[in-house]
Amino acid sequence: VIAHLHSKGVQIELEPRPVCVEELLEQISRLSSMVSTRMHAGIVARGLGKSVAPILWDSKVSAVWQQVGGMKYVVPGETLLSEDPWPVIEKVLADQSADSFDVANTIAGIETAARTCLRAIGFDE
Repeated sequence: VIAHLHSKGVQIELEPRPVCVEELLEQISRLSSMVSTRMHAGIVARGLGKSVAPILWDSKVSAVWQQVGGMKYVVPGETLLSEDPWPVIEKVLADQSADSFDVANTIAGIETAARTCLRAIGFDE
C-alpha cells in the first residue's frame, strides 16, 4: 500500500513505535493528519484535533469510533487492498478537516466507552 501511494506522489511517513506516552504525543503533534491501524494512537490524534482515517481491522475499532462519534470516518480494511485506496482515505481526511471538532463530546464518548469496557470485564464503578 505504501509503495503504491508513494508512486501516486502521496507523502507518507512511518513513525517508529514510541516507547513512552510523551514520545507518542510528540510524534502525533507533528502530524497534519493520520491514517491509523492503531486504535489508541488514532484516538489520541483525534483528541489533539488531527484528522484521522482509522482503518477498520477489528470490530472493536468500529465500536470505539462509533462511541466517540467518528464512525463515518472509519475506512474499511479491504479499502487498502483496492487498486487505488487513496481517494477514499483522502475524502475521509478532508471531510474530517471540514467538520468542527468538539473535544468535550469526544472525551465524553471516550469516557463512556471506557466505562462500558470496564463493566464488560467485571469492574464496576
